[in-house]
This record gives sequence, C-alpha cells and structure tokens, in this order.
Amino acid sequence: MSVTTQIYLVRHGQTDWNRAQRLQGGIDTVLNRIGVAQAHEIADRLRPLTGSIVVTSPLVRARQTANAIVTRHRWALAVDPRLAEIDHGGWSGLTHAAIERACPGAIACGQLRPEAMDLGGGEPLISAYRRVSTALRQLVSASQSEPVVVVSHGVVNALLVCAAVGRGPTHMDRYPQPNGFVYRLDFRRRTLVGINRSPLIGAAKCSHPRRVTA
Repeated sequence: MSVTTQIYLVRHGQTDWNRAQRLQGGIDTVLNRIGVAQAHEIADRLRPLTGSIVVTSPLVRARQTANAIVTRHRWALAVDPRLAEIDHGGWSGLTHAAIERACPGAIACGQLRPEAMDLGGGEPLISAYRRVSTALRQLVSASQSEPVVVVSHGVVNALLVCAAVGRGPTHMDRYPQPNGFVYRLDFRRRTLVGINRSPLIGAAKCSHPRRVTA
C-alpha cells in the first residue's frame, strides 16, 4: 500500500492589522494577544503528529506561530522565502474600507477579490502562484510518511490549495483561511486524495462562507 503524505497548511495567528482589516503583504507585523493564543492552540491541535518538520514563511507573524509549534513539540524548523505573503504594492497598509472606496467591488466577504489582486501594483498573482506551486511540489516530493506543517499567510495558503487541486490562482477565493485555521492536504503518489479544513479558536467567520471543494 502506498504511503500517504500529509501537508498541514497553517495560517499565522491574528495581528492587530488583521483585526483592523489592513493589508499586510510583505510588511512585518507581530501577533497580538489573540494571535499568540491561536498559535498555542494550533500547537495543541497538532499534538498527535509525530516526527514532523515545520516549514515557515520568513515574515515575523508566521515565524512566531511556527516557533510556538516547534517549541511545544521540538520539531525541526525550516524557513522558505517562497512562502512569504504576496506583496500588495501600493495597497500595502491600506484598510479594506479604503480599498473599497478607491476600487468598488475589490473587496468581497472581507477579502481582496482574486481579480483585484494585481491592481495595487505589487507582485502579480500569477507570479505568487508559480513560486508557491514550486514549493508545494518540492514538499510533496521530499516527504514520505512524516507530515509537514507549513506556516504561511492567507493568500499564499489559498494559492497552495489551488495548486494542490489543480486549479488556477483565480479560484483562490474558494479556499478562505482566516487566522487560526488549518488545511490538511493528503497526497498519495504525489496526487491529492483528500482535503480537510479545520477551524481553531478566535477565527473570523465570513457572512457567506464557501464550501471547500476539490
């Protein structure tokens, strides 16, 4: 029987900018009190895993979340720059309300719509999709029976799920991941065979949630 590889996609805990609905992108921000609690809750929820490695974005909010997991379990830690959040360009630091005023329709259900991602003049969505797709392929190829925990960001994790299910980046809004959520991707022979979405504490809820489908 072939071995199933499990990839856990963790979105970092909440920051004050998340709470204010302000785009962070590549700007470094730190976890707030809720975010620290979420990071420790994630560590508790991952307790059944054994022999894991944690691969994190280099941004501080992700590294704080990853460090909480690593400290609790004494797992190995690696930093992968390809998991850094997309650069929002001129929209970095703006609130959703400000973006909506400047570009009506750009925000939907508390998230920047995929088709609006490139309007801020930052990293093109397709470029971010390509770098995270490469990272995912390498993670799946390198892993065998041991699970891998990936700690990253809302856009990047949504793009990772798109890459896993074989969809393009414009489908990323089908895979929302508020702070404190975890996706588990199950691969067999490098092919996705299962996907699970698990809420954790303090997670914001969308008024019109989308069902996760493969």
